[in-house]
Amino acid sequence: MTVLKEVVNSVETANFAEIYTLAEKTSYINTQNCYGETALIYAAATGNKQLMEDLLSSGSRIDHQDNEGRAALHWAVARGHLDIVQLLTENNSNVNIQDARYKTPLILAVENNRPEIAVRLLTVKQIQVNQRDHGGNTALHWAVDIGSRALAELLIQNKAQINIKNNFGSTPLSWAAKNGCIELINLLLDNKADPELTDNLERNALMRAIENGHRPAAEILLNRRVSPAGRKTLDGAERSAVIHGYADLAHLIKEKARA
Repeated sequence: MTVLKEVVNSVETANFAEIYTLAEKTSYINTQNCYGETALIYAAATGNKQLMEDLLSSGSRIDHQDNEGRAALHWAVARGHLDIVQLLTENNSNVNIQDARYKTPLILAVENNRPEIAVRLLTVKQIQVNQRDHGGNTALHWAVDIGSRALAELLIQNKAQINIKNNFGSTPLSWAAKNGCIELINLLLDNKADPELTDNLERNALMRAIENGHRPAAEILLNRRVSPAGRKTLDGAERSAVIHGYADLAHLIKEKARA
């Protein structure tokens, strides 16, 4: 069996001892299996820090991406290996690298509810907080989607754009309203989220709350409107309230529209 074949077999079977032995005597340290994965990616995914250090010192390409565009840093973040994330960032791994779905390590950290890893990534000077995934969603969108006030606050403190829209025109506030998360609605409004912004279907946050049956959230959005504008969207919200059986809420919306 050739050395190259030995490395391929070792990667496919996650035979770390064999990989390490081969790393000492061969230049084939960056060999890939059929999924485009290298030994470094396996080490990152399994949290094997010692092997990671050995592979990096032996010349492993730190930002190699597999067939799904995932680098070692993506895998370490997704699996929750904080020590590996720290090791990779200390060795200048690209913290803004995107996989095939345009997800960055920061987006994955938030999506998987890993605040400690998000904190670590945000210490890197080059981090881009407002990068978008394939749906145009930012890390803040995902923090709202999983209902994490802590992550949302962390991102806002690190200059996440409050009113950024995804490919469907939805803002983080729109998602918070859709999910009926009052805590996040208040947080976003406190940080100057615009409740009058509409998505591609001309629905604002109030309408999203109503159509998803979140009356308490709808009442907060109605009472906290900070702009006298938005008569058109209030009319749409009134119709939505009637359709969903909230006659009294529709009446309140009508009164607000007249004010």
